[in-house]
Amino acid sequence: MSTHLRKLIAHPLFRNPPSIKRCATQLSTSTQAKIEEENLPDYDSADYLPVDIGQVFNSRQNSYTALKVYTRDTEQDENREISIYRKIEQLNISHPGRKYVRTMLDSFAVQGPQGSHQCLVHRPLWQNIKASNIFSEIEDESILAEFEAAGASSPSEKVIRHDRTIYASRKLGLPQTFGPPVLCDFGAARFGDEVNNEDIQPEVYRAPEVILEMDWSYPVDIWNVGVMIWDLFQSKHMFDGRDPTGKYSNGFHLAEMVACMGPPPLKFLHRSKESWNYFDKQGRLLEPTGIPASLSLESSEENLKGRRKELFLQFMRKMLQWAPEDRQSAAELLHDPWLNDEVD
Repeated sequence: MSTHLRKLIAHPLFRNPPSIKRCATQLSTSTQAKIEEENLPDYDSADYLPVDIGQVFNSRQNSYTALKVYTRDTEQDENREISIYRKIEQLNISHPGRKYVRTMLDSFAVQGPQGSHQCLVHRPLWQNIKASNIFSEIEDESILAEFEAAGASSPSEKVIRHDRTIYASRKLGLPQTFGPPVLCDFGAARFGDEVNNEDIQPEVYRAPEVILEMDWSYPVDIWNVGVMIWDLFQSKHMFDGRDPTGKYSNGFHLAEMVACMGPPPLKFLHRSKESWNYFDKQGRLLEPTGIPASLSLESSEENLKGRRKELFLQFMRKMLQWAPEDRQSAAELLHDPWLNDEVD
């Protein structure tokens, strides 16, 4: 999802500054090698709040927390995310899904050299390295204590750039027990009662209505469920969107969708003038892409056979539909035979 949030800094917030002196190993700056956020294509150091390891922010209690610091140019995103968290807090705490949604412990602003930065405080989460974007609650807090101790005994490497220090990231250890998965990072979330048509979602996960600049709503999440399940189950992306030169292309992405799902309904294409940049009035692609004619959902699925494969592909097709209204709802999908292991 598209967002200007840059950096997640996890460390304990204490009433008093840490008694252990923390210093970091300085990397060689002679090569001017980029690290961390410096590798982002739109990186501007002035947008970031300089943060030092061991620095204390708004200290209130001796507990482990995660501090999310916004860049200075993200007022719209930060206000939206805070509004989302406040809305979540108003939900019935007995709702069965409530415990699987991340909450905000606190928010405050700090003044940096170039402007104000909003900060959000959360409970720390552990990230699944293989899936790269699945976070779970931390039930084993020993990994946080080990993380802190490692920071004192073996400081993170750092690079000093003019008026700021950039630290190399340090990974959390593997917990002995895993908490439940948690929905988080609502900087690009939207309220369902609003009309939305702006660009969202990472490129490979974009729903067709997003690519074609149509209004979108909850069904984009169902599309994301489908492509994410494919990622996890097949260990590869369903749609890559990269042309033969390796560059992302909306046209190539749409062509992959046509190969796997068939041509889009004309009534769907008529919802946006952007459609006619890629399709003719009969719903055919305007330009050849070189995608093999043999590409299909069936040929792309490589892990299952027989009835299991048939049910899995039926399940995927209930989510991967051109028209948003043709996708099943989350409630309907919960009763799907493949999810309920109804193979026979």
